[in-house]
Amino acid sequence: MTQTVIGVLPLYDTQLDSIWMLPDYINALVDHGACPIILPYTDKKDVLEQICSYCDGFLFTGGQDVSPKLYNEQKADYCGECLDILDNLSVTVYNHAILKKKTILGICRGLQFINVMQGGTLYQDIVSQGKSEINHHQEKPYCTPSHNVTLVDNSYLSYLFEISNIKVNSIHHQSIKDLGKDLMINGISQDGIIEAVSSTTHPYMVAVQWHPEYDYKYNDKSSLLLKDFVKKTQILKNTI
Repeated sequence: MTQTVIGVLPLYDTQLDSIWMLPDYINALVDHGACPIILPYTDKKDVLEQICSYCDGFLFTGGQDVSPKLYNEQKADYCGECLDILDNLSVTVYNHAILKKKTILGICRGLQFINVMQGGTLYQDIVSQGKSEINHHQEKPYCTPSHNVTLVDNSYLSYLFEISNIKVNSIHHQSIKDLGKDLMINGISQDGIIEAVSSTTHPYMVAVQWHPEYDYKYNDKSSLLLKDFVKKTQILKNTI
């Protein structure tokens, strides 16, 4: 059987002017049977479309903040670094995945970006905007849990995990404010932060605010999420 190819959104270091990747993302996909490809840091649509055509699904990773102009807001002082090229390439990849009905898994920034693409908005900084009562930016090691998330009844992740509460790690300063169209909340933290969503219309689009790539070796739910993503990608690949 041909391995499932997952296109991974790149990370970018502006100080070094270089593309890079945390090995945890790649290792997590390889360990769950996928063949990951790091997408190029470019917003040239013809280049991205050709590479995306080779991919069966896409992992939208963490990284710099999503530009507030994508959800019609002015950038506040407490918003972090934004990169137009990263946003533009993410838009192209996302639109390809939606059009071709390919799987999407969002992690951290990935969840926030998906929400914006569906017409939602973000808190540019949950502390500055008074939306956080717990620590959402833990210290290392990131494989240890930081806080609890309550799973919403009848949501995708509640069925997948077969429990009502999970412990997650947490490394973010932004979060969903207004939920995007055709998204269902799957998980909420104690202070009301939306921690997980799924699409009600796309064949497979799931996104979480936490980082399963850091703790999948110690957390069976994180491993199950990654396994499910790769499995569903393989199934859709064979039906499209």
